[in-house]
Amino acid sequence: MRVEDEYSFGGNTIGIYNGDKPLPPFKKVLSLAESRQAILPSWWSPEKRRECERLAVNGNQWSDINAAVEKSDIQDHYNDNMMPMKLRILGEKIYGKGFM
Repeated sequence: MRVEDEYSFGGNTIGIYNGDKPLPPFKKVLSLAESRQAILPSWWSPEKRRECERLAVNGNQWSDINAAVEKSDIQDHYNDNMMPMKLRILGEKIYGKGFM
């Protein structure tokens, strides 16, 4: 959602929107989330991080970060019209600011 918002609202191309591999920026986001208080669940561990990274690039999963995702995709997948806003709020907590 963050990468899509950066592109749609700010004209910023990052990750796949810039023709780059998406895993390195994703790892940076995970590291930033790990550095923040109360962002990740108590069960989060290095093993869970590796699993998250593996699933993020698995082409058989909806969560594949090699494909673009739009607001409507997220709303449909989670059956929740507010989910994009929830993800934006999470992004603000991780980055310490909004997009753009």
